[in-house]
Amino acid sequence: MAAIIPICQTLHKTVTKRSSGSGQANCFLLFLGFSSLIPTNAYKHTRLVLNLGKRRCTTHAIGQATKEELLVVVGGGAAGVYGAIHAKTVAPHLGVVVIEKGKPLSKVKVSGGGRCNVTNGHCADNVILAENYPRGHKELRGSFFNSHGPVDTMSWFASHGVELKIEDDGRVFPVSNSSSSIIDCLMSEVKQRGVSMQTKKAVTAVSVLSSGKFLLEVKQQPADHAEHVETDYLLIASGSSRQ
Repeated sequence: MAAIIPICQTLHKTVTKRSSGSGQANCFLLFLGFSSLIPTNAYKHTRLVLNLGKRRCTTHAIGQATKEELLVVVGGGAAGVYGAIHAKTVAPHLGVVVIEKGKPLSKVKVSGGGRCNVTNGHCADNVILAENYPRGHKELRGSFFNSHGPVDTMSWFASHGVELKIEDDGRVFPVSNSSSSIIDCLMSEVKQRGVSMQTKKAVTAVSVLSSGKFLLEVKQQPADHAEHVETDYLLIASGSSRQ
């Protein structure tokens, strides 16, 4: 669940800037520090790629034809789902599609022995928290981490009806002791906000078009049928996945 912390404030800042900008095309790249083998045009690490040009989204294969701008989220884990929800919250008219090759939030279900270790409730200092992150502090880097930390995450779940508790070692769990409480909360927001969840699909290539939009190659699993999707915004939240 630690991966959700950097996502939401960055999306908020970006969408806000996009809404009040001059209309000129801008491309924002934000390293998240996670590994990924999704081939991209000149990009070699997983990152948040947000194209802020003032354009309309053309017809795309995933979903129906629409004039809405489109955000495609690659990865249906905690970070991807939370990011998709937050994007829809700060920009309700944005079309948001999550592409996940397996079952959404599958790692959330088994985390913390099935109870879901949401975050740490004893460490208010984000720098110290990042230094103690078991996968390395570089996984949690950037000024955005100072804008949305564990307290914000806990507040979000509490405001959405999930009671949390802090155990003696600082780990935060739902009072129910069941990861289903977290999953049900997130998936309820997905439905309520109108986020489209596309499962059994994998993004196998990404390129940047001359228009500044992103072109994604999406393959259906297990079949090898491929479709191509144009999107205005791209959030890659594939974590440590090597597929």
